[in-house]
Amino acid sequence: MGEKRFLTYDEQITFLEKEKGLIISNKEYAKKILLKIGYFPLINGYKEIFKEPINNQFQKGTSFEDIYELYDFDNDLRNIFIKYILLAERNIKSSLSYHFCKEYGDLQSDYLNVNNYDYTGKKKSVIDKMVKIMSGQLRYDSDYIYIRHYMTTYHYVPLWVLMNVLTIGQLSKIYASQKGRIQIPKEKGRYTYGKNDLYAQVIILKLLLSTEDFHKFFHDLKMCFKKHSIHKEILGKMGFPENWQRIGRIKNYIKSEIL
Repeated sequence: MGEKRFLTYDEQITFLEKEKGLIISNKEYAKKILLKIGYFPLINGYKEIFKEPINNQFQKGTSFEDIYELYDFDNDLRNIFIKYILLAERNIKSSLSYHFCKEYGDLQSDYLNVNNYDYTGKKKSVIDKMVKIMSGQLRYDSDYIYIRHYMTTYHYVPLWVLMNVLTIGQLSKIYASQKGRIQIPKEKGRYTYGKNDLYAQVIILKLLLSTEDFHKFFHDLKMCFKKHSIHKEILGKMGFPENWQRIGRIKNYIKSEIL
């Protein structure tokens, strides 16, 4: 296979039209979008849904605007999920630190004590590493001003403060190591949707966000779908069942029920 050579915007447009069968009715508009986004992230990132599997051409009738609409939809959708995933992360940190401190205390000697975790079997090495990471954050010269403040003023950092510097990956290890694990309620039977797809994130956010925040997320999601009609073509590919809006009726378990 030959090397990919540099193509000007005009040459990229000609290639898409002549070689790939993409309809480009407004070349100046296409050049403007390619300048803003780039060929690779736009075309290579979103072409699969429009491709013919046999000849690697675009499906008949596919336009440049179709690809850009999918890009724009994905961008809006991503921003919505990032916003509310960050809210869920904050909720988890708050809830986990509250229940741990209530049960064992908030001193360093409490959350650095392996006996306050499910210190058994294969979890021992995970907990040892987790405690080492938390201990490593407790420095007088920390990059975080609030850590330096607590270390300098009180000579210790409460768990509910330390939680703010832990990543979601580190947080998941703390969660997995609890003696009283958070139990997500299960329904009878097995789900067809909501396992390893985007719809799974909707289900997770339903369980982790407050009722008010989930209503805002649900509203933003519906408005995004309303804005981008292309969602109808790919909803199933994202794992959404036809009756996906019924997620709004699922009971939103309060923290005391799932902890």
